[in-house]
Amino acid sequence: MSFLGLSQVQWTALAAIAGFALAAAAIATIIVTVCMARTDRTRDDDKRHEDRAHDADLRRQDREREDQLRSEADKTWERRRVAEELHARRSVAAGSQPVLELQAQELTESLAERKREADERHRAQAAQVFISVTTFPDNATGAALIEAMQ
Repeated sequence: MSFLGLSQVQWTALAAIAGFALAAAAIATIIVTVCMARTDRTRDDDKRHEDRAHDADLRRQDREREDQLRSEADKTWERRRVAEELHARRSVAAGSQPVLELQAQELTESLAERKREADERHRAQAAQVFISVTTFPDNATGAALIEAMQ
């Protein structure tokens, strides 16, 4: 029997050829699928690497920003501390000015009193010194007196 003028053997050969063609198409599809999977995996790996590098850059920028903010905060706190210390010193200085003026007055009076006491001691010492002046008629007598003293 024949259909379209082909014998059963010819139909069997045609079916075998079609089976081989279908198998070849399936193998080609598998090869293309594997190649695409590799390409996708490589592209995904590259994208993941880029994303990690980008994330690392963002973290580095965040750390730099945090460090800058921390530094600015430290500077602000330091300025505030210095301002408070200056205010406290001015308050103490304003409160201690009368005390300092009194101390200066007491020191001036103390120095004046010490000077008076030193002058009095000098006068007292000067009063205790007794100078005896002896006059000799000539040098011979003075030389004899000096020899007698030795």
